[in-house]
Parts: sequence; C-alpha cells; structure tokens
Amino acid sequence: MSNPNAQIAAIPQFSLYGERVRTLDPEFVHIEEISARSSEHNWVIKPHRHTHLFQVLHIYDGAVQMKLDDATYELEGAWAITIPAGVVHGFHFKPHTKGMVLSVASHLLSSGFKDKSQGVIEEMASLALAIDLRSADWRKRQLQSYLRLMYAELGDPDIDQHTILYSLLKVILLTLRRQFRQSQNIEENHGNVIQLSNRFRGLLETRYREHWKIQEYAQALNVSVSTLNRVCHQAFMCNAKAMIQDRLMIEAKRNLIYTVETLERIAYDLGFKDPAYFSRFFKSIEGVSPKSYRENLKTQSRE
Repeated sequence: MSNPNAQIAAIPQFSLYGERVRTLDPEFVHIEEISARSSEHNWVIKPHRHTHLFQVLHIYDGAVQMKLDDATYELEGAWAITIPAGVVHGFHFKPHTKGMVLSVASHLLSSGFKDKSQGVIEEMASLALAIDLRSADWRKRQLQSYLRLMYAELGDPDIDQHTILYSLLKVILLTLRRQFRQSQNIEENHGNVIQLSNRFRGLLETRYREHWKIQEYAQALNVSVSTLNRVCHQAFMCNAKAMIQDRLMIEAKRNLIYTVETLERIAYDLGFKDPAYFSRFFKSIEGVSPKSYRENLKTQSRE
C-alpha cells in the first residue's frame, strides 16, 4: 500500500502563501493586509493548503471568488472566512480589495487557552466558514478594531505581547462565532456537547483512513452510539455516519481536484480495500463515479 502522505504532497503547501514550508513557532501569529501578498500575484492566490496554520480572512470592501476544497463562493462586500489547517483554498480577488489576513499556528489554538473558552476556540478553528457581515455593521466594526489592534501589536512588540495577542485572538474568534450563530439562527450548545463534538472531530481526523465504525468511535470516546449521534445532530445537524462519510469524501475530492494521482492510488491511500469499492462508495454519495467527477471538472475548467 502506498504512503498516505504521498499524494497530499502534490497539493501545494505553504507556511504563508509563496513561502516554502518550514517549521513554525508553536505560538506563531501573523497578520497582514490582503493586498500585501495578493497584489504581488495579480490578485490571484492559487489553490494550496497550510498544514499547521489556521487563518481568518476579513474582507472590508471589494469582492472575491473563493475555493474551499470542492466548494466555490462568490462574495462581495464585508465577509469573514475561516480556514482550518489542511483545507485547500484559493482566491481570485477583485483588484484593490481591502481587508486583513490573520494566520495562527494550530498548536496555539489547541493548547493556548486554559479556560472555558477552549471548546469554543477549537470549534471555530475546525470549521471552514463564510460569515456574512454585510448587514452587521457593529460586528464588522468590532472585528476590524480587534484586527487592527493585533496588527499594531505585532508591528511594535512590547512586554506581555503573547498575552495580549492571545486575548485579541480569543475575542476575534468569539466575535466570529457570535455572528455565525446569529446568522444561522443556531441556539447555544451546552458545554458538554461542544466538548464531545470537538473530541469526536479530532478523533475522526486521525482515524478516518482506518474506516472505523460508529461503535468504535463511541467506544473510544466512552459514550454510547445514541449519545454520539445526538451530539452530532446538535452540533453539526447530521448523524455520526454522515460525518465519517463526509470526511472521506472531502479528502477524496481534494485529491481528485488538486492532484493527478490515479484512482487506484487515491483509493488505497484513503484506506479502501480496492478501487472498485472506493468508486461505489463515492458514487453512492456524489451520484457520479470518481472518474466522471474528475472528468466533469476538467470539462468545466475548459469552458
């Protein structure tokens, strides 16, 4: 069986876009204007991923055509986009689009907050979201203010800088979460639901290639299958089986879209026993075979 990391390497990976992959400081925080990097590339950021970075993109004014894995968005006006580590993303900005890009080491988000906000921080850092701020003027001003404070702090380091950056980062993510939940009309989850859903998502990330059954996840989390399904419905509006299938489909689509690996290699790297089983699994969810899915994308790109 081939190395599961071999085809992943075919998708461009950067520390920051255009910079070679390097070992990041576990407390790495960086913020810059959208124009600082995008204008150098004719306002086009080609699809890539960051292995150990979580990013927040806040557009104040302008427009962008955006790819997040296999989904495409066309956004205009004020938006905030969250990009978890590992998610393939690319942007085509309207020239002179204004906004900020915040990049944070994933390690910081998983270990830097030792209070009751930890579950909320981890929740936001694991979701790829486009958050509408066009009619939320007060929330937009809040977010801009926090990002500018962070920009100023990083530009003029002083004592207790890390503590201040942690605090600003926390309030930025909490502000984004407020706006997202308000825009989606989502009621607040209880702390134990958030905690268990985050533990399940973390376990899924490490085990999805092993094709664990729901019972195995429930046992590892020390809960019943019914409890796991209930939490998934509350947190993600789907059951645990759908979460497991979705994670495999996300990785399958990433490799069909962004690599030239054979279907056989993709199947084996995703833990399928044979390519035929992988094709049946993919078609049962997507409605087309992986081969047809890839060919359709090629046809669309030529149109």
